Amino acid sequence: KSGSALAEVLANNRSAIELFNINGNRLGGEGLGKLCTGLILNTKCETICLADNMIDQVWFLFLNIV
Repeated sequence: KSGSALAEVLANNRSAIELFNINGNRLGGEGLGKLCTGLILNTKCETICLADNMIDQVWFLFLNIV
């Protein structure tokens, strides 16, 4: 759920977010995948902090392929 909501915030063309710190939010791999859909459309965000979000290596490998 949270990944989709955060993706909507990032995808909004009026968003001026340059630093997106979501450390410690238990986003998980699936949430990260959803978040990335918003990041694809975002042109302002330069830095995103994802520490302690329960994201395993499998998702990072997938994201490096895409």
